[in-house]
Amino acid sequence: MEKSYQDTPRSWAIAVACAWNFFWLTIVNRSAGVMFICYQQEFGINRQEASWAFSLMDTVSSFSVIFCSILYRYVDTRPISAMGVLLVAMGYFFCCLIYDVIMVTIVLGVIVGLGQGMMYFSNAIIINQYFLKNRVSGNGIYFAGGTLGSFFVPPVLFKVVQWCGLRYTFLILGALALNGWAASILLKSPLKMMKERQKTKEKALENARPPTPEEIKNMPPPPPPYEENPQKSPLGKAAPEENTYVIESNGTVEKLYSFAAQFDFLLKPIYAMIVLSGIGFSFSFVIYPVTAVDFVSEKGYSSNTAALILTTFSIGDISGRLLIGSISDRRYMGRDTMMAAIYFVWSLGWFIFPLCNKFEHLVPASVLLGFGIGCGTPLYTVLLADYLGIEKMPLTFGVYRMLLGTASLARPFCIGFFRDTMKSYKAMYFTLGSYTFLIACMWLITATITRVRSRPSEVRLTTHSGSGRSDPARW
Repeated sequence: MEKSYQDTPRSWAIAVACAWNFFWLTIVNRSAGVMFICYQQEFGINRQEASWAFSLMDTVSSFSVIFCSILYRYVDTRPISAMGVLLVAMGYFFCCLIYDVIMVTIVLGVIVGLGQGMMYFSNAIIINQYFLKNRVSGNGIYFAGGTLGSFFVPPVLFKVVQWCGLRYTFLILGALALNGWAASILLKSPLKMMKERQKTKEKALENARPPTPEEIKNMPPPPPPYEENPQKSPLGKAAPEENTYVIESNGTVEKLYSFAAQFDFLLKPIYAMIVLSGIGFSFSFVIYPVTAVDFVSEKGYSSNTAALILTTFSIGDISGRLLIGSISDRRYMGRDTMMAAIYFVWSLGWFIFPLCNKFEHLVPASVLLGFGIGCGTPLYTVLLADYLGIEKMPLTFGVYRMLLGTASLARPFCIGFFRDTMKSYKAMYFTLGSYTFLIACMWLITATITRVRSRPSEVRLTTHSGSGRSDPARW
């Protein structure tokens, strides 16, 4: 049921504010390929060690969503988002002050990751509260904010690192991250505002004028208390008294059952499908920006040219994020069918990209891969809201991100194994393509089962409505 605050002009302003916030707080993530090479060259470490900072950042941000879901019970989304902006900025400042490879890895992973997790949580909650009919479009605008940074930030950031060094680049990144504070001011949850209005009304009723003595005197007297005549025993004797035992309960069992009942969504197959799909997204969305520049550089292209591959990826990414909203919100196809189609395109991009050798061939493959990932990006929170309810989303989204964070701990070992041990990114890309193809098949099976199950009810509905039109007397 649509609420008065959903799909309004303010909703679109909130989507733009979330995009603005997302843009400034994820510059490093969107330029991970450039930072990966600079980080490796600056500290003289291998690829597995260099990838730990970016993987740890994503892992901590995923785990922090659980903390935010608990914090959300006491604090609104606006202070959570503002706190996230400050943590990201402070993390970059600390990287400049404490310039050591271990400390920079920890600070980037823990402090910046925690701040980004608070931003992810507040944006995901509020964007799905403000939209219903145009929920995918709203999420598409929000996620497009991060993609816009990939158009020009990677080449510019590479020049900045060459100009002032990696250490003072962190100082500049911290100053840029503070721009997200402006958007955090707008991100107040509509549900919290409605609760505040309800409390104001209740307080006004409590402070209402009490009745005067004259009004009390004119009130009708209360009815006499009802007394039930004791029933006589059918044998003419007094009924024997029954002993009544009162069992006191401290409510511990009820509390435990109520707490466990909140996690009943873990038993639903659709939740497992969303989590498995999210793991594919988590690996793809981090591994490609981190390794793509290095992969193109190995083919003999300069670092400046290789950095442009992230820009081409962003062209497909932002196209998919904005296009998927118009397709999904108009119900041209079901969510499950759409996920199957997206993951088929996604897997195709993973299979084609490592087979290309020339840059003019890498560009369309990168655009195709970005388009597949971009189409899927806005749908995960939408699937959680649609299938499991917007009321449970703080908890379902928190557990979802925690599971993704746990799986993401394997990313550095994955990069190190395929590149440092096997000396090839191709096998890693083919593995990701196979996984996404498997997810596409699972969504296709889910969509087929859903259509088969819904067909008998549609046939019965058509039969009943048809017979009603041919025989008006039965009505």
